[in-house]
Formats: sequence, C-alpha cells, structure tokens
Amino acid sequence: MKDPKTPSPQPSDQPSQACSLRADLWPSPDWPEFILNHLPIAVLTVDSDLRITYFNPMAEKLTGYKTDEALGRYCGQILRGGHCARDCPLRCSLDQTHETTMVETTIQTKNGEEVAVQLQTAAMFDSQGRLVGAVEAFSDIRDLKALETEKARTLSLFAHDMKSPLMAVSGFLSRLLAGKAGELSDKQREYLRAVTEGVSRVQTLVLDFLDVARMEGGHFELVTEPTDLADLLAGLKEVFNELTWESDLEFSLEIDGPLPRIQADRQRLGRAFTNLLDNAAKYAQQGVVTLRARPLEPGRVLIQVEDQGPGLSEQDLQGLFQPFFRGRAARNAEGTGLGLAAVRGIIEAHGGSVTAENRTDGGARFSVILPAE
Repeated sequence: MKDPKTPSPQPSDQPSQACSLRADLWPSPDWPEFILNHLPIAVLTVDSDLRITYFNPMAEKLTGYKTDEALGRYCGQILRGGHCARDCPLRCSLDQTHETTMVETTIQTKNGEEVAVQLQTAAMFDSQGRLVGAVEAFSDIRDLKALETEKARTLSLFAHDMKSPLMAVSGFLSRLLAGKAGELSDKQREYLRAVTEGVSRVQTLVLDFLDVARMEGGHFELVTEPTDLADLLAGLKEVFNELTWESDLEFSLEIDGPLPRIQADRQRLGRAFTNLLDNAAKYAQQGVVTLRARPLEPGRVLIQVEDQGPGLSEQDLQGLFQPFFRGRAARNAEGTGLGLAAVRGIIEAHGGSVTAENRTDGGARFSVILPAE
C-alpha cells in the first residue's frame, strides 16, 4: 500500500534518453536518413537515369556491396536482378510515375550468390511535383520460398499417392454399375451413382492439384495426339448430364460448322472443359449452360461455355485463373480454387488462350481459343 506521506512522482523536466534522441533528431534533416539506416529491409534510391543515390546498411548486408561501391552506379550493375534486363521495376515506376510496383524476383550478391527477394518500388517527386527518381525496398525471402517449395512437394506427393487408389475405386464402381457383380436394384444403382460422382470429383481435384504443381515447377508435359474435337465435346454432354442430373440446369451443345482436328492431350483437355462446365453448374444453379464451338480463321477454333448465373465481379475477373483464388460467387460454394488455374495451364500448354467476361444479358462466358491442325 502506498505511504500517504510519500509524495507522488511529478513529471520530470528532464527528457528521457529516448526523448533526448528524438528531440535531437526530429527537427533535423538527418531524421529521415536515421530512420532509413535502421530499417530491417534493404532500401535504395535512384535518379531518373537509374543511378544509385542512396544505399542503406541493410542493402549493404543483403548485396555484399558497400555504399561507396554502389553510389553513382547503374542499379542493374549492383543488383543484377531477374527483372533488370526486362520489365525493370524501377524503370516501370519512373515511366508510370504514380504507380507502385511489387514483384518477387532474384538478385545476385557481390560474390555471385542468387537471392530470392520481394521488392516494391515507387516514383519520387520533389516539393514542386517534379519526378526526381525512384525508391526500391527489398527483403530476403529465401526461407519463405524454401518453405513454400517444401510445402508444395509434400502436397504433391500426397496427391500423387491418392491418385492410384482413387483410380482403382473408380474402376470397381464402374464394374458394379455395369452389373459385373450381379444385378442391382434401382436404389443400389442410385447410391452407386452418387458414390461414383463423389469419387470422380475427388479424382479431378487430385489431378488438378498435380497439374498445377507441375506447371509451377516447370515439369508439365502433354501427351498429344490428333483429336476429333467435335467427338470430344459430344462426350462432354454425357459428363455434364452426370453433373446436373438432380439440378434445375439445362444443357445445350451447339457446334457451328465442321470443327478442325487438333493436336491435344485428350484426357487433360477434356478435364479442362469439364472444369469449366462444373464451374458453370456450381455457380449458375439454374437456367441453361451452353457449350458452343466454331472454327476461326486462320487455323484456330473457338470453344465457349456460357451460363445464366450471377456473373463475375471485377475482383473475380482479375484473379479467376490464379491458384487457390476464391471469388465473390465462390464464397458459399465448395471448392479449392484450383479448377480454373488448371484450365488456364492446360489450355496454354496446348498453345491456346482462355478468357472470362460477363454476358450482356446476364451470366458469365469463358472463351477458349485453340490452334487447329
């Protein structure tokens, strides 16, 4: 208990050491440099010719160059970054003066070691609003990238180990539905059909994950052969009917004119279109889903999937094809965000392109363009 005779402490007239430091520096022009010198990230600035004008201690530590070695030199000579020869982030900030650029790339230290970094750049202006240079802040993300690589490797191995038993289960279910183990009642057939659909969805997720992992690791390869595109699309009608047999959706397949043959990995390309149809069924829930195809000149073919659902937000349109992206319409639906990423990877591996847009009369449209033979 406090002694009532003890006087209460009064605020001191003498500033603490921390306050003294602040008082010494705050009005001083040295204060901004004091902050920069103590930041836990590397910072450099350049003039409009990309010559280094400032190099903080963390930049010295990360690159191995002393400030005296860096000042006045072209930034690409010091950083030797993965984007220096093309799409230089500092140059982008200088050219697009009010834009901030953030990328993941690499730099090389003075002794030649490659370092993964995340960097952000922005243009700098003087008090009259004139462009005087740009600033770049970058940090070492080697540990983070190593963790991401190990995570992806572990998940990829897990998915790979799941693939074989899933294929075996799918095969046995097909045999049961075909009556190979005896006649089935209507109820048994209904249950087996539901189980088959569930196994098929899990199998698709596993294959999508494996493909996305291979794409990101640079190990994605197609097994192509001459493919009758019209036959492939007709086969998807049965697949889509399986997806929607208990829903309020209708399916329309429209092929405008003879379709050219294409060089394709039939299994993967079929899965890409199935993913688009599954996506339409999941988010539209009612109305008509249309699968449409027609030849384009010269030597290309257009395939579109349209629905009458809620459409796509601006955020959806920007991130749809990114792995694990979950847009506005996906918030109340099951999914991993891998399906459309796999679609993009598969289509681009075939030399094609895929885009998404909103239809003028409601719903979404996904358009795939593939090269023809």
